[in-house]
Amino acid sequence: MTKQEAEAAFAAHVTTLAASLEQLDYYSLLGVARDGTADDVKAAYHRMAKLYHPDAHRTLHRNVKTCLHAIFKRMTEAYRVLYNFERRKRYDAQLAGGQTRMQDTGREKKGPRAPDADVKTPAGKRCFLAALKAIKDKDYKNAKLQLQLALTHEGSKSEPVLAKMKELAELMGK
Repeated sequence: MTKQEAEAAFAAHVTTLAASLEQLDYYSLLGVARDGTADDVKAAYHRMAKLYHPDAHRTLHRNVKTCLHAIFKRMTEAYRVLYNFERRKRYDAQLAGGQTRMQDTGREKKGPRAPDADVKTPAGKRCFLAALKAIKDKDYKNAKLQLQLALTHEGSKSEPVLAKMKELAELMGK
Protein backbone atom coordinates (compact mmCIF):
# COMPACT_ATOMS: atom_id res chain seq x y z
CA MET A 1 0.00 0.00 0.00
CA THR A 2 1.39 3.38 -0.98
CA LYS A 3 1.53 6.34 1.38
CA GLN A 4 -1.31 8.03 -0.51
CA GLU A 5 -3.47 4.91 -0.27
CA ALA A 6 -2.72 4.63 3.45
CA GLU A 7 -3.66 8.29 4.00
CA ALA A 8 -6.87 7.83 2.00
CA ALA A 9 -7.79 4.74 4.03
CA PHE A 10 -7.04 6.56 7.29
CA ALA A 11 -9.09 9.58 6.15
CA ALA A 12 -12.05 7.31 5.35
CA HIS A 13 -11.71 5.63 8.76
CA VAL A 14 -11.55 9.00 10.57
CA THR A 15 -14.58 10.33 8.71
CA THR A 16 -16.60 7.21 9.55
CA LEU A 17 -15.54 7.30 13.20
CA ALA A 18 -16.39 10.99 13.51
CA ALA A 19 -19.84 10.34 12.04
CA SER A 20 -20.52 7.61 14.61
CA LEU A 21 -19.27 9.48 17.70
CA GLU A 22 -22.78 10.13 19.03
CA GLN A 23 -23.57 6.42 19.07
CA LEU A 24 -20.35 5.37 20.82
CA ASP A 25 -20.10 5.24 24.58
CA TYR A 26 -16.83 6.21 26.22
CA TYR A 27 -15.77 2.62 26.82
CA SER A 28 -16.22 1.71 23.15
CA LEU A 29 -14.48 4.85 21.98
CA LEU A 30 -11.38 4.19 24.07
CA GLY A 31 -11.56 0.41 23.67
CA VAL A 32 -11.67 -0.20 27.42
CA ALA A 33 -13.62 -2.93 29.22
CA ARG A 34 -16.33 -1.66 31.56
CA ASP A 35 -14.48 -3.15 34.50
CA GLY A 36 -11.13 -1.72 33.34
CA THR A 37 -8.97 0.09 35.86
CA ALA A 38 -7.97 3.75 35.77
CA ASP A 39 -4.57 2.60 34.49
CA ASP A 40 -6.30 0.74 31.64
CA VAL A 41 -8.18 3.93 30.76
CA LYS A 42 -4.99 5.99 30.84
CA ALA A 43 -3.09 3.51 28.65
CA ALA A 44 -5.95 3.32 26.14
CA TYR A 45 -6.23 7.10 25.99
CA HIS A 46 -2.52 7.54 25.33
CA ARG A 47 -2.54 4.80 22.70
CA MET A 48 -5.51 6.41 20.94
CA ALA A 49 -4.04 9.91 21.27
CA LYS A 50 -0.96 8.84 19.32
CA LEU A 51 -3.19 7.62 16.53
CA TYR A 52 -5.80 10.40 16.40
CA HIS A 53 -4.06 13.55 17.64
CA PRO A 54 -4.71 16.28 15.03
CA ASP A 55 -1.12 17.57 15.18
CA ALA A 56 0.17 14.18 14.06
CA HIS A 57 -1.69 14.53 10.75
CA ARG A 58 -0.90 18.01 9.48
CA THR A 59 -0.87 17.00 5.81
CA LEU A 60 -4.44 15.69 5.73
CA HIS A 61 -7.32 17.62 4.18
CA ARG A 62 -8.99 20.25 6.36
CA ASN A 63 -12.25 18.26 6.57
CA VAL A 64 -10.37 15.22 7.89
CA LYS A 65 -8.52 17.39 10.43
CA THR A 66 -11.89 18.74 11.59
CA CYS A 67 -13.01 15.15 12.14
CA LEU A 68 -9.79 14.41 14.03
CA HIS A 69 -10.43 17.39 16.30
CA ALA A 70 -13.93 16.09 17.08
CA ILE A 71 -12.62 12.59 17.78
CA PHE A 72 -9.77 13.82 19.96
CA LYS A 73 -12.07 16.13 21.90
CA ARG A 74 -14.49 13.25 22.59
CA MET A 75 -11.59 10.95 23.54
CA THR A 76 -10.37 13.52 26.06
CA GLU A 77 -13.90 13.85 27.43
CA ALA A 78 -14.09 10.05 27.76
CA TYR A 79 -10.72 9.92 29.51
CA ARG A 80 -11.66 12.61 32.02
CA VAL A 81 -14.88 10.81 32.89
CA LEU A 82 -13.61 7.23 33.02
CA TYR A 83 -10.36 8.03 34.82
CA ASN A 84 -12.17 9.75 37.72
CA PHE A 85 -13.95 7.25 40.00
CA GLU A 86 -16.86 9.53 40.98
CA ARG A 87 -17.52 10.74 37.44
CA ARG A 88 -17.29 7.18 36.17
CA LYS A 89 -19.98 6.03 38.65
CA ARG A 90 -22.29 8.84 37.50
CA TYR A 91 -21.55 8.05 33.86
CA ASP A 92 -22.28 4.34 34.34
CA ALA A 93 -25.66 5.26 35.82
CA GLN A 94 -26.40 7.56 32.87
CA LEU A 95 -25.20 4.91 30.44
CA ALA A 96 -27.67 2.43 31.91
CA GLY A 97 -30.35 4.98 31.09
CA GLY A 98 -29.29 5.07 27.43
CA GLN A 99 -27.10 8.20 27.45
CA THR A 100 -23.74 7.78 25.70
CA ARG A 101 -22.28 11.11 26.86
CA MET A 102 -21.79 12.47 30.35
CA GLN A 103 -24.26 15.25 30.97
CA ASP A 104 -22.20 17.33 33.40
CA THR A 105 -18.74 17.36 31.83
CA GLY A 106 -18.37 21.09 32.36
CA ARG A 107 -16.82 22.85 35.30
CA GLU A 108 -17.03 20.79 38.47
CA LYS A 109 -18.66 22.56 41.38
CA LYS A 110 -15.91 23.48 43.81
CA GLY A 111 -17.80 26.07 45.75
CA PRO A 112 -19.39 29.38 44.91
CA ARG A 113 -18.12 31.28 41.90
CA ALA A 114 -16.48 34.64 42.32
CA PRO A 115 -19.03 37.43 42.01
CA ASP A 116 -17.08 38.97 39.15
CA ALA A 117 -16.48 35.67 37.32
CA ASP A 118 -18.44 36.75 34.23
CA VAL A 119 -16.93 40.24 34.06
CA LYS A 120 -14.19 40.15 31.43
CA THR A 121 -11.93 43.21 31.63
CA PRO A 122 -9.67 44.00 34.60
CA ALA A 123 -11.01 47.55 34.85
CA GLY A 124 -14.57 46.25 34.62
CA LYS A 125 -13.85 43.78 37.43
CA ARG A 126 -12.44 46.54 39.65
CA CYS A 127 -15.50 48.73 39.11
CA PHE A 128 -17.90 45.79 39.51
CA LEU A 129 -16.29 44.73 42.80
CA ALA A 130 -16.29 48.35 44.03
CA ALA A 131 -20.00 48.48 43.22
CA LEU A 132 -20.63 45.28 45.18
CA LYS A 133 -18.81 46.75 48.18
CA ALA A 134 -20.80 49.98 47.87
CA ILE A 135 -24.06 48.00 47.76
CA LYS A 136 -23.00 46.09 50.87
CA ASP A 137 -22.27 49.44 52.58
CA LYS A 138 -25.65 50.76 51.32
CA ASP A 139 -23.87 53.50 49.36
CA TYR A 140 -26.20 53.13 46.39
CA LYS A 141 -25.17 56.33 44.63
CA ASN A 142 -21.54 55.20 44.49
CA ALA A 143 -22.63 51.67 43.51
CA LYS A 144 -24.59 53.08 40.56
CA LEU A 145 -21.59 55.13 39.48
CA GLN A 146 -19.25 52.11 39.72
CA LEU A 147 -21.67 49.95 37.71
CA GLN A 148 -21.90 52.63 35.02
CA LEU A 149 -18.10 52.70 34.89
CA ALA A 150 -18.04 48.90 34.67
CA LEU A 151 -20.41 49.13 31.70
CA THR A 152 -18.07 51.51 29.90
CA HIS A 153 -15.26 48.97 30.30
CA GLU A 154 -17.34 45.87 29.60
CA GLY A 155 -19.59 47.18 26.87
CA SER A 156 -23.19 48.27 27.08
CA LYS A 157 -24.55 44.72 26.77
CA SER A 158 -22.65 43.12 29.67
CA GLU A 159 -25.24 40.83 31.24
CA PRO A 160 -23.72 40.57 34.74
CA VAL A 161 -23.36 44.35 35.04
CA LEU A 162 -26.85 45.01 33.66
CA ALA A 163 -28.31 42.42 36.04
CA LYS A 164 -26.59 44.06 39.00
CA MET A 165 -27.85 47.49 37.84
CA LYS A 166 -31.39 46.11 37.76
CA GLU A 167 -30.92 44.68 41.25
CA LEU A 168 -29.57 48.03 42.44
CA ALA A 169 -32.54 49.87 40.96
CA GLU A 170 -34.86 47.60 42.94
CA LEU A 171 -32.86 48.29 46.12
CA MET A 172 -33.10 52.02 45.47
CA GLY A 173 -36.85 51.71 44.91
CA LYS A 174 -36.84 52.79 41.27
